Amino acid sequence: VLNKNKEKRKAAINETLNDFFNKTIKNINQEELAAFLYEADLIKLRSKEYKDLISLLLKNFENLSHKTQIQLLESIHTSFENDFVSEVETLYSKEDDDYLFVLSSCYLLRNNVLNRDDIIKNINKRNKTSNSELITYYEHFLNNKNNNIPSLAELLKHDFQPNKTIIYTFFRKDRNYRGLTIIRKPDGKFVKNENGSIFSVPQLGLSVTNLPGILRNGNTPAGIYSIVGWYITPTKSIGPTPIVLTRLPFEVPTEVFYHNNNKSQKYNLNEYLNLLPESWQTDYRMTEAYYAGKLGRKLIIMHGSADDLEYFEKEIYYPLTPSKGCLTTKEIWNNDDGTLTESDQVKLMKAFFSTGKLEGYLLVIELDDAKKDVSLEEIETFIKR
Repeated sequence: VLNKNKEKRKAAINETLNDFFNKTIKNINQEELAAFLYEADLIKLRSKEYKDLISLLLKNFENLSHKTQIQLLESIHTSFENDFVSEVETLYSKEDDDYLFVLSSCYLLRNNVLNRDDIIKNINKRNKTSNSELITYYEHFLNNKNNNIPSLAELLKHDFQPNKTIIYTFFRKDRNYRGLTIIRKPDGKFVKNENGSIFSVPQLGLSVTNLPGILRNGNTPAGIYSIVGWYITPTKSIGPTPIVLTRLPFEVPTEVFYHNNNKSQKYNLNEYLNLLPESWQTDYRMTEAYYAGKLGRKLIIMHGSADDLEYFEKEIYYPLTPSKGCLTTKEIWNNDDGTLTESDQVKLMKAFFSTGKLEGYLLVIELDDAKKDVSLEEIETFIKR
């Protein structure tokens, strides 16, 4: 974001806010409202005027479209993590829609109004009338609290498919902490720096909403993604640096996801899990990407960022920036002339291109709940075994 455009952006936000306040809810264009809330999420807007708009919308929740209701709850998660507890508690107590139920329960869980058992009891009551896969997997997510993971050494040496590039990205359960990405070449060796050390870059798997990965715009889901190449996106907030193109199950045909090694024309969980070492096939966390894709998530890629960093200066992950669920890498831009001054994304792409094979699999692994960034030293221990 160039300095000359920052004031224009702020003025445009205020103008849009005033425009919404000058209309009745019935006269507000719902598509424009949802789009504004979506864009406000990307900068974690927290102004008093914006908070007043959120409060007004909550009071008129039943008059909003379903799409806008979802976006509103996402925006509350994003910018007002504990400001609207009583309002959301009211929505939760009477919500019949499964998606809105999950969004509201996540907010109350985050604020310790409910615990996991409370939500599971409510789910059991709902199951008499609801049979949605979202509720089924959400209950599965709530029931599994075990932080122990299978053997990392086994995962790091596993032959997923012959002659494929494998990218491993490790995250903490708390996605505010930086994760770490390493790359294994088709010959089984890891990409290294010129000094012989293992190549790695920090990455963030945090969505601005910080919601579970099965939800649209949630955190990066753990599990297996198919690497299908690279491209340059026209999305301005991502920037012009090339990205690693990855796809979830159900997002593309099975022959694309499995690189023509599929056994079935339709997705099934067993075939997906069979890519993993046997000890990892029962780790529920690795199914998150599968069910996220089944529930409609898509377009999760590995990219840099052209976001305005000033909105994230107080966050522990700064100067990385959150997204809507992608894996993001640090990029620093000159705010006066727009030139790129520092880029871990460029380093990542050079390492990816050096493998000579631009297809394979991305493994997103959630390690534990340690309150610290993932370091190369802790991963290297398992590579050397």
